[in-house]
Amino acid sequence: MKENKFKKILIIQTGFIGDVVLTIPLIETIKKNYPQSFLCAVTLKNGKDILLYNPYLDEIIIYEKKSRDKGLINFINLVKKIRRKRFDLAILPHKSLRSVLITVFSGIKERVGLKKYLAYLFYSKKIPLIKEDQAIERNLRLASALNCTLIEKNPHLYLSAKDNEYTDKFLRINSHDYLVGINPGAAWKTKRWVKEGFAEVGNILAKEGKVKIIFFGGPNETSLVKEIMELINFKPIIATGKTTVRQMISLISKCKLYIGNDSGPTHIAASLGIPTVVIFGPTVLEQGFTPRGDKVVILENKSLKCRPCGGHGPDRCKYDTLACMKSISAEEVIRSCKEVIKW
Repeated sequence: MKENKFKKILIIQTGFIGDVVLTIPLIETIKKNYPQSFLCAVTLKNGKDILLYNPYLDEIIIYEKKSRDKGLINFINLVKKIRRKRFDLAILPHKSLRSVLITVFSGIKERVGLKKYLAYLFYSKKIPLIKEDQAIERNLRLASALNCTLIEKNPHLYLSAKDNEYTDKFLRINSHDYLVGINPGAAWKTKRWVKEGFAEVGNILAKEGKVKIIFFGGPNETSLVKEIMELINFKPIIATGKTTVRQMISLISKCKLYIGNDSGPTHIAASLGIPTVVIFGPTVLEQGFTPRGDKVVILENKSLKCRPCGGHGPDRCKYDTLACMKSISAEEVIRSCKEVIKW
């Protein structure tokens, strides 16, 4: 336990779902080193679903930063709310100018962040960015700068009794059924493995005894799942477009195996300890956003010199081949599934 120098600590993470998941070890490390401090996280609505029930957080504040008509109003209201709480320290794992300006206007004197982009000019403590670090290690460097003992490196998600009740009602499967989750979507289309591949993998797995397959995804991915359903010869459970992030977490927690792309739900599966097979295309592990867990197998074509072609993956392949995804076969995915679950 550290000397209680900071009585109120704020962590701001308004990135994607995966970014929030990868911030959890930082949250837990800070609280374990400063157990008497009040620890609050500012995040987006989806981020709150990720952090809900985390015992190391005292409060979660939602920031609606993407509202078109109320963007500035929401920013001002958030600043006022944070200012009233009188935080002593702000930790900023998300390299965002907007996030650091929130802390400046809120009057937080101590601001710790990574030394990159324009935002670092406003930090009181600037931590060098090491490109070779994974995101979790980058985040934990912020804790190290505060003389914290690094305790936890794997993210954990927490479920409630209400979550379990929801899954039982939604799934309606037998306890001996083997639930396999498939998420064919991703925010960027170039990060999506081919639909024919997901269909073939599903068809192969569905032949195995008591296997039940559930498709995940957001509202924008319902058409993709419909296209896959035209190629399969089994009846899946469809959760695509039907759940909140919180409900999706609870459903994924019931899976015995998860298959997906480099996306937020894949980070969720990995952090829940679900055996997870991840298909990487335009992004690479060295960029630092690898799903973290003890049961994760990552598939990628390392021979392509065009990878990576962007921080998140571009809207389209500049060669119009999408070779990074099309070169990965269903047989490779099945082998990886057997490897991760010791089939």
